[in-house]
Amino acid sequence: MIAQRAIWGLLAEFESPETLLAAARRVREAGYRRIDACVPFPVEGLTEALGFRRTWIPLLVLAGALSGAAGAYFMQWYAMGVWYPLNVGGRPLNSWPMFIPITFELAVLVGGLAAALGMLALNRLPMPYRFARRALRAGRHGGAAARPRRGGGVRSCALTASSSWRRSPSPAATRR
Repeated sequence: MIAQRAIWGLLAEFESPETLLAAARRVREAGYRRIDACVPFPVEGLTEALGFRRTWIPLLVLAGALSGAAGAYFMQWYAMGVWYPLNVGGRPLNSWPMFIPITFELAVLVGGLAAALGMLALNRLPMPYRFARRALRAGRHGGAAARPRRGGGVRSCALTASSSWRRSPSPAATRR
């Protein structure tokens, strides 16, 4: 007897953004937390229905900018005051006004890199295979729900959310 594989996720396709929004709300109310949606244009209220939280990107950018500025200032201070002290016109070796342009530039550079890399890391990108993107046709609205932590099946939850759905096989089921 062949053992039946457990369903680890479900992909549903909807005719309109309103049905997708209603299905996302009902799936979230049913206790599912790993929910995603692929839409061809922005849908008002979808982020709240999916349960998105605030992002860590602003804090990552701030930390990157501060570390870039501190690193640039330290690099210039060490080069001008310790490695190669050059007294020009009786000025002090640690003259902070001349360090400001490079400090600012490195703060912007490292902050921008932190934003880009943080966005990629928080979105779990690059994602070489995402079943939801391959299964949806162009111009359609779709939602995906992963297996919940506590009881209940994904299929039964999505069936109660909307009557118009199309099941897509999981990558594990298509492997031979």
